[in-house]
Amino acid sequence: MRHRYAFVLASALIAGPLAAQHARPPQTLAVGAPAGGTAVVSADDRTAVLWEDETSHQLLVRVADGRGTVFGAAVRIDDGTGADKHVDRYSIAAADGFLYAAWRDERNGRADVYFCGSADGGLTWSPNRRIEDGSTPGSRTVDELQLCASGDYVYVGMLVDDVLGVEGAWMAGSYDHGQNWNPTMRADTGNANCDFLSICCEDINAWIVFADDRNGGGLRDFYLRMTHSGASTWMRPEQHLDASGAGSGDVEGVLVRGGMLGLVTAWLEDQLPASPIDRELHYLYSPNGGHLWPNAEVVVATGADAEQAAMAYDGVAVLLAWATTAAAATRSTPR
Repeated sequence: MRHRYAFVLASALIAGPLAAQHARPPQTLAVGAPAGGTAVVSADDRTAVLWEDETSHQLLVRVADGRGTVFGAAVRIDDGTGADKHVDRYSIAAADGFLYAAWRDERNGRADVYFCGSADGGLTWSPNRRIEDGSTPGSRTVDELQLCASGDYVYVGMLVDDVLGVEGAWMAGSYDHGQNWNPTMRADTGNANCDFLSICCEDINAWIVFADDRNGGGLRDFYLRMTHSGASTWMRPEQHLDASGAGSGDVEGVLVRGGMLGLVTAWLEDQLPASPIDRELHYLYSPNGGHLWPNAEVVVATGADAEQAAMAYDGVAVLLAWATTAAAATRSTPR
């Protein structure tokens, strides 16, 4: 199979063609109280938007058809503790007609992860459930989470602070639409600080990537770990993926997408930390779910500071978008 790669540089360039598509006017989904963090998902001809009401600390979801034309009434999904909550970019997911939500919740003091799901298109939601993070409730702080769903499986990736300023990367997995969960597993070695996180999943298979500074100098390297058992066990130890070498270059952002027939990763890396304009965007492809990486690492953007990278992959084409201090440019590279 030939893979197409479209590399798009700079948010200004991406916004240009959108004007010609006659986008619909924006819709107001919440009126009155200020809205906190938001998350959106579109799947199974359904679009769902999640946000926090910053006045009442309620979590609300509105659901529409896949085009997002007509939204139903807002449905509250939290248990009503009144505690502060935090919605992350990937706090909502959908698969096989189910909707899922996960958020950071301070009902126990420090932020824990709570989860609920809906089997009827968002009309009703299951009771809130705390997702284990390797500690007792409220004893550690979850600083970031990502939610992913595929088939019967649901996964939560977390960056968990041990209160001493050292974060670890963790993953929890459910094999029955979020009703039961395997014990949460730590992905990193536990002796360094993790600062970035990304996950993806394909049924019983899931992947987590992160950056940590185990090799010293305060410089972070890029690691991947995988499970083929619904996050009940890890398949193998972490793989160190960035070609710059241990403790050389500083990884600042990580992304992973795809599945067993094609896994793609990308990351931002300062190859020369002393230079102010060298944060490069790197890309790497595996044809078999990360077991082998036969292709050389590709430096997509260099010579200027790249930032705010995003990536999409449909099994055939990869789309990378990023902002940069250099002039905007595009290129398409066949594989």
